[in-house]
Formats: sequence, structure tokens, C-alpha cells
Amino acid sequence: MRKAILVPCLLLGLAAGWTLQADPPNAGGKTPPLADQERIQKLIEQLGSKRFADREQADKELATIGPAALELLRRAAQSPDAEIKRRADKLVSRLEQQALTVEMLAPRRVRLTVTDVPVKEAVAELARLSGYKVELAGEQAGLSDRKITLDTGAVTFWEAVEQLCRKAGLAEQVNAAQHPVPFGQGAGGVVTIKIAIRAKGAAQPIVPAALPAGRPTSAEGPLVLTDGKQPELPVCHAGSVRIRVLPADRVKGGSPIPAGETQLVLEATAEPRLQGFRVVGTALVDRAEDDQGQTLKTALDPRADLAGPGNPFNGGNVVGGGGIAVVNGKVFVNGIPQGGDTLLSGPAQRTVPVRLKLGEKAAKSLRELSGNLIVQVLKDGDVLVEVDNILKAAGQTTQGKDGRAIEVQAVERLGNGDVKIQVALAKPAAPNPFGGLGGNVIIRGNVVINGVQVGGANAGSSLEWPRLLDAKGQAYLLAEVSGQNNAVNNGQLTHRATLLYRPVKGQEEPARLVLYGQRPVTLFVPFSLKDVPLRSAQ
Repeated sequence: MRKAILVPCLLLGLAAGWTLQADPPNAGGKTPPLADQERIQKLIEQLGSKRFADREQADKELATIGPAALELLRRAAQSPDAEIKRRADKLVSRLEQQALTVEMLAPRRVRLTVTDVPVKEAVAELARLSGYKVELAGEQAGLSDRKITLDTGAVTFWEAVEQLCRKAGLAEQVNAAQHPVPFGQGAGGVVTIKIAIRAKGAAQPIVPAALPAGRPTSAEGPLVLTDGKQPELPVCHAGSVRIRVLPADRVKGGSPIPAGETQLVLEATAEPRLQGFRVVGTALVDRAEDDQGQTLKTALDPRADLAGPGNPFNGGNVVGGGGIAVVNGKVFVNGIPQGGDTLLSGPAQRTVPVRLKLGEKAAKSLRELSGNLIVQVLKDGDVLVEVDNILKAAGQTTQGKDGRAIEVQAVERLGNGDVKIQVALAKPAAPNPFGGLGGNVIIRGNVVINGVQVGGANAGSSLEWPRLLDAKGQAYLLAEVSGQNNAVNNGQLTHRATLLYRPVKGQEEPARLVLYGQRPVTLFVPFSLKDVPLRSAQ
């Protein structure tokens, strides 16, 4: 049996050699010391030099300084000098993306230390330390008498999960809704709606995607562990994202592998704090070398024209499989720009195939497979509604931005420290983009009631629930959502539910309930995998 290949994944700089840190200095563009400011300002002036070599050198040095130069570069982007303005503007975009990537991929670190405790208690302790939902599946008779002793050391959340699984004889429960399912087939609790509705003026019928049955699946759902053996797979820990190679030679529902090629399936799983996480399009492979020293090419190279190997933000145009395109650092999927206000709908995809052309010499494994995955996540934006003094807010309605409001119907503090809050969230219902469709229908996961769109495949998930914060701004864990129902009245959508919040380690008293606006952002997640078994066409 092969042992799990644990590869600590160094997040190489997309442009300037930066590495991922838990708390990156100046990641948000904080004001650097005066001496550094003077150096940055001189380099900015050098961007307008008459000599091309000087301009290029200044550009490279500012990129190396990184997000610490952002404040002065933003000012320079308004410069009357056209060359300084152009170069500063490009650097700002590049460094803002770099800072965002470092922020979103910074891992949560824990140290799980238990001595001769039941497995159930060890799982509960990991949930407490991380602040994430980690549960055992159902009643595990085989675990009732099983005890473990474990000290993980200070590790990332995913490393702690893997150590716990190996020590306790546990395995992660596979969520079928997070993997590709062919249209027209139901699997793992997925229901396919077999209808086609032609919108007014549309050239093609609108075909709905497969919808999860019952509670929608989201990245914020619990990590469920079950009695069993965790598969030993090549793995890369890219901060808050874990990337593994699944033992499959084809994607479910995919076409057979042609002769002379091989196919791998990469699975990306994010920490629950990365809301709305999904893989977008194809993997961008930088290097694939087999155990015979042969460099393998992708069967369909998604970045053949991308300027600057290993640097997806260096400009250039590339079109790949699955309708994905990267144009000057901007990602488009089926013609829709990603990372702005566009959020992909449908079940969140966690896997992506990588098809490679085999070399002339027979090989059994890849020494190295590296590149980037393009993913989409939701990032908190402005505060839309904020309810202060939440423990005494029962019966109050608080108005916020954009027609939003929170009515706190009841607040109960439970004996174990949990806080149960009944809320009614109000917001203007989105207009129906399909025009003239009355009654109740589901179109591509969008629920339309009497011509008003009231939600999508993620409606009712935790993506739009308010956060319960303590006085320090630390969020309680949203442990359960129950009693949900929607109502539409005069263009206003009201969503009622009972929210159960759970304190995490070091949590103070609940202070306020906050609903944030969220925007989708696109990230490039670097991966580097070693000793990956190869499978050729059958």
C-alpha cells in the first residue's frame, strides 16, 4: 500500500517571488516605514524614465516590494505622466490580486493535543480549535470504545484533519454534489430537472443544471468523518486549500481516454471559511515530468499563448477547455467575466481533469506535476445591516443598506454557550431575468415565483446569513440553520429561519449580528505534486 504523499506546497509568487504566510506583512498595503516610502517614490519616478531599461528595472523592483508599495502606486496611477500612470495602474492590479491571494489562502493553524480520549471527543476538540464544523457521520458503533492519543504539533487545518483520520481510523465522507455529475443522471442526492424553457428572444433553450436535493451543499457545510480508512493520495497543501490527485482515469460521465494519453483528476477542497468555493474551468499546468525524465504536454494546452510561464497575471491571452479564457489576467468562463460581480451558479465543482500526452518511454509515475488551479470564492464586502446589543434585540427591526433589514424575532442563550436567534431577513427581490414567466419554476437553479427571482442553488445556504460577532469582532460558528421559509410580497423577499451559533475557542460574549455584502473573486491557487501514479488508456 502506498503511503500518503504529503507535499508542503510552497506558494510561489505569481509575479515577484512572494510566499504565503499566516499573517503576511503589509499584505493589505499598509504604510511602510519612511525610508521605504522614499525608495518606493524614487522607483515610481523611475517608471517615467527616458530609458526603457530603467523603466523595466523600476517595474521589477516595485513588483518585488509587493503590496507594501500599493498606497503610493495608487497615487501614481493618477499621475499626469502617461507612462508612470500606465505602469502604476498595471502594478496596482497585479499587487492587489497578490495581496488578496495571500489573504484568502493563508491557512488556519491548530494544534490538536488529546490523550487517551474517545474518537468522538477528539473530533469535537478539532472543531472547537478550528471553529469549523467537523462531525462524525451518524451513530458510529465501531467508534464507541475507540480511544486515541495524538499531538499534531502546530499545523494547518487540513494537516490536522489528515493526522486525526490516520490515527483514529477515520475517512472523510465524499460529497457527491461537489463532483461532476453528467446531465440527465441523478447521483448522491442530486436531482436533475429535465425541462427546457426558451426565454424571450433567446436563440437556444435554457436548460437547468442539476440541483442538490434538500439543503443545498456549500463549502461552508460540515466536514463529515466516518469510520474507515482515509485514501492515501498525493496531496499538496496550498495554505487554506488542499489539492489531491484522485485515483480515477476518467471523470464521471466523461469520455474514454484516447490511446497515448493519460488523465488525472485533481480535487480541491477549501477550509470552510472560504465561502462559495468552486473550481473554475481547467487546470493550468506549468510542468509535468515523468519518472523517465520526459516532459509531458497537456492534450489540450489551456495556456499555450500565455506570456510568462507560471505567471497568470503577466498578460497574454489563453483559451482552454470548458469555455475558459484568461485575457490579460482576467478570467472568462463561457464569455462571462469572473472575479467581478458575476457569481457562477449551479453545484460547486471541486474536481478538474488533467489530460496529458504520454512520452515515448513507458513511465509509471510523474516526478512532478505543478501549475495553478483557478478558483472562485466569496469575499466579505460592506456591512449591509448591523444589529447591536444582540442579546437584548428581540422584537427589534434594523434597517440597513440597499433595502435590507433584519428583524430579530427571538434570542435565546443556551446552557452550553450556544446562541439561538430567530430572524427574518428582508431584501428587494431580484427581477426575473427570464421575462414573462409566471407561476413557480426553476431555471438553472434560480427559483422564480410569479415572475420574481427569489434565490438560486445556494438559496438558504450560509452564504447570505448574518455573522454573530463578539466585542473583538471574532465570529461565532454558524452550527445549524432550521425552519427556513421564503415569502415574496410587493417585490420584497423575506427569508425566515432559526440560526444556531456556537462559540469557538476564546470566544467572548456575543455583541452584534452583522450581514455583509459579498462579492465573488477569482484566485489562482498554485500546486506542486510529487510521485503521482500514471494511468494510461484502458
